[in-house]
Amino acid sequence: MLVYQIILNGTYTNLLKSSFVVIVLRHMSKSNFIDKLKERWKLENSFQVLVVLLVFALTGFTVIFIKKPIIDLLGVSIGGSLLFNVLYYILILPIYQLLLLFYALILGKFNFFWAYEKKFFRRIAKLLGR
Repeated sequence: MLVYQIILNGTYTNLLKSSFVVIVLRHMSKSNFIDKLKERWKLENSFQVLVVLLVFALTGFTVIFIKKPIIDLLGVSIGGSLLFNVLYYILILPIYQLLLLFYALILGKFNFFWAYEKKFFRRIAKLLGR
């Protein structure tokens, strides 16, 4: 497999040739994706943005892996049933939030995600309060 030398922030990084990686890097360089997120989230540098994105990715993958065992434990079959959908959202939403804080703590972004969580639950409370 060919390896590309790509310049990121003035340093050379080896990346395996992958159309996905190339597309993402082209998009990021054209739209300043990382800079926009850094500004929106009020972070100091691009590395912090990547850590925040990593926390979201780890949390999402973990929820995918634990979904089936949790639903199996409750004895509900995975499918389009109303019971499955209701149980899924009731159980997975709090688990997702806890996992988000867990990964944030491990990766040193707990304060950022704690503020994110408070903002998220304020919005939920506002929607339910109407």
